Amino acid sequence: MWFSLLLWLLFASPIWTTESSSRGYTLFHKTYIDGKRQTSCAECHNIQEKHYFSVKKSGPPLRNSFFRKYFKRSKFDNLKDAVADCMTSYQLRNNDKDFRDIAAYLKTVSHPQNHEPYQYGVLSDYLPLKLDGNDFYGKDTYEHSCLPCHSRLKITLLENPLSREGIYRKVRGMSRPRLVAQQNMKLVEIEEVPQQNMPNGFERQRFPSMPIFSEDRLSDSELLNIANYLVKRQEKSW
Repeated sequence: MWFSLLLWLLFASPIWTTESSSRGYTLFHKTYIDGKRQTSCAECHNIQEKHYFSVKKSGPPLRNSFFRKYFKRSKFDNLKDAVADCMTSYQLRNNDKDFRDIAAYLKTVSHPQNHEPYQYGVLSDYLPLKLDGNDFYGKDTYEHSCLPCHSRLKITLLENPLSREGIYRKVRGMSRPRLVAQQNMKLVEIEEVPQQNMPNGFERQRFPSMPIFSEDRLSDSELLNIANYLVKRQEKSW
């Protein structure tokens, strides 16, 4: 009898599959785990954004996210599936326990009465009438919103010719017919990435998708400031 009970505790009891919110906290915030550099959720998401935050990350803030009615423009009806979609696309990680633990952590910073979905900004199909920007402000915005991922993946933006229009289209998801696929957060095959932009030793299998910034995450003026900064920086370096 006791032996049977012990076997049940070891292999059948749900205690061994319980989500760990503390582990989810680590996965969400930490960029180094077990001595290895990992992409963290916090590189694209804040937990909370104060009204005075001038630079926002590509993803929406996630405080009070667990009980929302739906996620990612109605694509998912529960947070765990939204986390899984995000991590497989942008972190190239496919571990169900990671998904569950991060969702468990976000539940600890959520209140059941806050269940309204996040209101995303529009993804325009049209270019602004003017593509002028301020490179001084663009440098600061670029370093906060773009550089964390581009520096980690060693993807330089200056080795290929840049244009303000091209940068605007890329960031808004307008650059290629793959717009719909990008909005659905599919993976981009690494063969489509220019060889000179590929980090040494990087496996030629898959490359993380670039997040699309809607206007609530990066305004037109902020985006054009970035574009102007990058174009002027390239002109100086060539």
